[in-house]
Amino acid sequence: MINKHDNSIVINFIINSNVDDIQHANTSMVQLDFSKIIQIANNPDRYNTLSVLICDHMMPDMTGIELCKRLANKTFKKILLTGMANEHSVIEAFNWGIINKYVKKNDADSINELKKHIKDMTLQYFMELSENLKTISTKLTILSDPQFISFFDNLINERNISEYYLIDKNGSYLLIDNHGKKSVLAIMTDESLDEFSEFFGTEPNAQYYMSQVKLRKSIPFFGIDMSPTKVPLTKWEKCFFTANILNCENKTIYWSICSC
Repeated sequence: MINKHDNSIVINFIINSNVDDIQHANTSMVQLDFSKIIQIANNPDRYNTLSVLICDHMMPDMTGIELCKRLANKTFKKILLTGMANEHSVIEAFNWGIINKYVKKNDADSINELKKHIKDMTLQYFMELSENLKTISTKLTILSDPQFISFFDNLINERNISEYYLIDKNGSYLLIDNHGKKSVLAIMTDESLDEFSEFFGTEPNAQYYMSQVKLRKSIPFFGIDMSPTKVPLTKWEKCFFTANILNCENKTIYWSICSC
């Protein structure tokens, strides 16, 4: 069962690049294949991915530590349930990285502690799988910005978001809440808005939208993985959203929650 649901292979999201570009931080030519991320979001089997394993230490055929040793090459996180008598060997297993967390079953608050560990380890598991997304493109420095991280965490909690997927180079995300409802956190910067205005600035039927963008009152979002050139101007009215402002350390970002 573990081998069936294990997804230890890290997906390569990089296109048009080589190892030297990444190792030497020459990321100007490195591009991300966001369609691969979107494919994950649309995969109905994604809920069967094993991210956290919880096992008892005292089991009939082998101990929990022995099981976790057999699974040492797996990327999912391991939480061990243990009694007081096994504390020394469990701490040793934790220190050696055989397990990631352990919970003493005799503790009065063991259930809440286990729930917290599950949440923390799930987040850590997906953060590690996503780490290469943060390090291969200078466009994604926003993902390490403290102000953006705090803003994003609050947004996730307020909207009960259970899944989020990066969908463009600006830092926009597909959001899915606990009920499966989808929305998009659209992110734009002064640079990306200026590029948009310059490209469509001479389009006669788009002048109203251009003025709103230049005043930073609206930001465009045409759909996930959708180019604005493929959307008729007659439908642009539904593609512009009120711009909210977030001042980060190195840049100002403009954001809006969009339907999808």
